[in-house]
Amino acid sequence: MNNLAEEIEKLSLDLVNIPSVNGTEGEKNIADKIYKYIKEVEYFKRHKQYCFQVPLINDSYERINVFAIIIANNIDVR
Repeated sequence: MNNLAEEIEKLSLDLVNIPSVNGTEGEKNIADKIYKYIKEVEYFKRHKQYCFQVPLINDSYERINVFAIIIANNIDVR
């Protein structure tokens, strides 16, 4: 998809179609989807160290936080 608005809409629809309720494995599934999506962004293909996951401590659902850092000086990060 070349149109950013269409890409955002598709990602949003993909995310809301993942069954999830707070305190369930669905939260982990959404985080996994977001992580996989970000890893496919060209910037993060070139800078793998700036996209990572950190598991929640003592979490029975093994949920994760997803971090993506962009270090840019007037560059197109898409």
